[in-house]
Amino acid sequence: MYKFFLLIISLLIFFSCSEDPHQLILNVYDKEIPGVVKDTTLLVVSDTTRFHTSRVNTQFSLRLGFGSVDTLECRPIIRFTDYSTIPDSAQIDSAWIYLDGNNSISNGNVSPITARLHPILGSWKTNLDEVWNDYTQNIDRNTLLAELQISPDDTNNYTFTLNDAGLELARTWADTATSPDENFGLIIDFDQANFIQYFSAINSGGDPVLFLQYSLPSDTAVYRDTLLANYDAFLYKGGFPRESDRNYSSSLIEYHTTLDFDFSSFLAAYNNEVTILSANLQLPVDLNHSLIDPLYDISNIVVLKLDTLNLDSLVADSSTGLFARLNNWSDDSSYIEIGTNDNRTTLSTMIRQKLSTGKKTASYIISVIDDASNKSSRVSHEKEQFCYLSFFTYKDPDLLKRARLQIEYWVPAKPRI
Repeated sequence: MYKFFLLIISLLIFFSCSEDPHQLILNVYDKEIPGVVKDTTLLVVSDTTRFHTSRVNTQFSLRLGFGSVDTLECRPIIRFTDYSTIPDSAQIDSAWIYLDGNNSISNGNVSPITARLHPILGSWKTNLDEVWNDYTQNIDRNTLLAELQISPDDTNNYTFTLNDAGLELARTWADTATSPDENFGLIIDFDQANFIQYFSAINSGGDPVLFLQYSLPSDTAVYRDTLLANYDAFLYKGGFPRESDRNYSSSLIEYHTTLDFDFSSFLAAYNNEVTILSANLQLPVDLNHSLIDPLYDISNIVVLKLDTLNLDSLVADSSTGLFARLNNWSDDSSYIEIGTNDNRTTLSTMIRQKLSTGKKTASYIISVIDDASNKSSRVSHEKEQFCYLSFFTYKDPDLLKRARLQIEYWVPAKPRI
């Protein structure tokens, strides 16, 4: 009798859901109810590219960009402000700056860059400070501190040996009469470049280091001290060329692709009695107009649920903290997709949440985020890497080049009404 009573209650709940077809979409199917699991593919019905922000703060980046790719130019700025371990009576005889190479990116043939160290003229803490509105006005390009040829390499270590002018500046920095606020640091500048070399930044495990070699009065010994950088960032300007018939998702120069999928016909075919179990987004990539950082590849490309789309901004739904990672290449590298089952389940949850609001169209943002392990759905993220992916639009005549949703779903064997 008890089991019969539970069965009646379950059936009442089950049929009551049929009064709201969108509520059915949220239900997880019951294996005891006759039904079938099917799959289908929905092509994107519209898409666009949005520019989200104009500047990114690179102060806390783990890498410092140096050089140029496309029209983007990057220049590191560094300050060494803690000389407390250097005795007041120290006579600094030589100095050099050590930078740890941490990957490079380019669009083809490259040639060495002549890197030059110049003193900075005004106070700064980040690359966004007003003094950098025109960086040339805040550096002394007539004073060369050191010079070095930089070749693209993943693991090279670079040592800038300071010349007489650089040595004199280091002595001024180390002088206790010089306040840390009067130490404006240096910039690594260049004239021409066709690749970007990354250097490890503060707190990366390969921090920039200033070596000072000095002697003391009435002492024949030679001493050496190592000083870690206290401030760093990199200036950047420019961007990358965009094709008119492509969408883009990128970092540093932040563009985001939005995709719209229409579920109307799909839901109507089953009288809205559908439970979406899993979803995979496949996004064809135009590699000829893309630039991918080899250190990250596509590990930070994600799908976010679009909450609002305004002319000037994108807002991701941050109430759930959900996103799905587009971190898997197809075998022929023609498209990226959601690689793992848990991420596909997440995307299906995002779809169900959108459809449960009564809307038959779901929109999603394709974005590059700072940390794919961080459950956040912010659209704008500080990211030191420069990368961009180019996607074909929904108007492309080749259907295989359009974005598509692959959906696995369950429907009852017979209509329940």
